[in-house]
Amino acid sequence: MANLAGALSDERGLGAAEACGSPGETNNDPSKANHFGLYMTEYENGFSELYDPSWTGAAKGNVWITVVTRSSDQLRQRVAWSLSQTLVMSHEGVDTHRKTELYLTYYDILVRHAFGSYKELLREVSYSPVMAKYLTFLENKGLVAGGTYPDENYAREIMQLFTVGLHQLNRDGTLALDEGGAAVTTYSNDDIMDFSRAWTGFAQQAPRGNIENYAGDGDKNMIDPCKLQPDWRDAFPKMDLFGGYIGDGHPLCADLPPRSFLRLGATYRLLGHSDTPVWTAKASGPFTPALGSPLRDFLD
Repeated sequence: MANLAGALSDERGLGAAEACGSPGETNNDPSKANHFGLYMTEYENGFSELYDPSWTGAAKGNVWITVVTRSSDQLRQRVAWSLSQTLVMSHEGVDTHRKTELYLTYYDILVRHAFGSYKELLREVSYSPVMAKYLTFLENKGLVAGGTYPDENYAREIMQLFTVGLHQLNRDGTLALDEGGAAVTTYSNDDIMDFSRAWTGFAQQAPRGNIENYAGDGDKNMIDPCKLQPDWRDAFPKMDLFGGYIGDGHPLCADLPPRSFLRLGATYRLLGHSDTPVWTAKASGPFTPALGSPLRDFLD
């Protein structure tokens, strides 16, 4: 229909694409006088004494304390806070203390999954560029791509702190012991080295509009989930903790039924003009109906 009506502008950038924002993301509403980008200032503006001056590093804390003390879903907020004590991150490791949105976006993951599956929570946390930056697997490369063994930090932390812990437990919560009475460990250094290969290829999405940016930080997208860079990935099989291989339970693509991508539960993305769009910080060019199109004739 768009082609027939000439509603596709030939002047738009080839990289422009329509894309969904992060969950709950909104843009400025010009009808409410929100015509310009918003920012926190580290200087008093002198316009009003109604509010105490603040600085950019405190903004995330200001928003958090306001939400958690005034929200009606207090149980969800308290569970999210408890999860934040385990799935820890800090601006000390991310090295962008002036920004606000990226930290609130990460915390929102905990709020959304407070009553859900821990597996789904851990999946979204692991794809967060904030966590990838904090636990140093962002732009982690396999041996073939990087020439060295991949960073092992997240492979260790996800087991030690986020999931199985250091020692195996019995069903009643007591420590599992070997024949000599020593606690049975859940993983070894070999497991860490093997799992580190699974955390390769994670890269930030391209910068785009409607997200916070700070002059001097460069064009970084710390909001949208990481993408996988195929040439950085370690493509070889990876062992699990029980002598098998990760992914053993999943069918090969060749074994899937025809058109399985159309089955219930499939997800779709609107890619715009290109099947591999590059998200751009600026909107595409002005709309101009194609010459000779019905829409152009109507407007003329």
